[in-house]
Amino acid sequence: MRKKDQNAQSVETLIYCGPSLPKLGLIHSTSYIGGLPRNMEEHFEKCSSLKQLFVPVERVADTLIAINIQGTAQHTWNESIKSYANGGGK
Repeated sequence: MRKKDQNAQSVETLIYCGPSLPKLGLIHSTSYIGGLPRNMEEHFEKCSSLKQLFVPVERVADTLIAINIQGTAQHTWNESIKSYANGGGK
């Protein structure tokens, strides 16, 4: 494999599977190339659930299914994010 191909494969792409939060600049199903968005660090500190719903492409389908199943971690994280967005995390 060529060196250029190896570097291309090491770049992580994450998909945000949580609810859309336009005020924070987060839109459901947006892809982030290169890992977590750095401009969200302050929000990650206040609402750790946000980080949990940035998932690798290969986990998107399972995550979206789990968000809709009450009692799963993904459902809990999604509800926590909604609460944070409505002022519950301030």
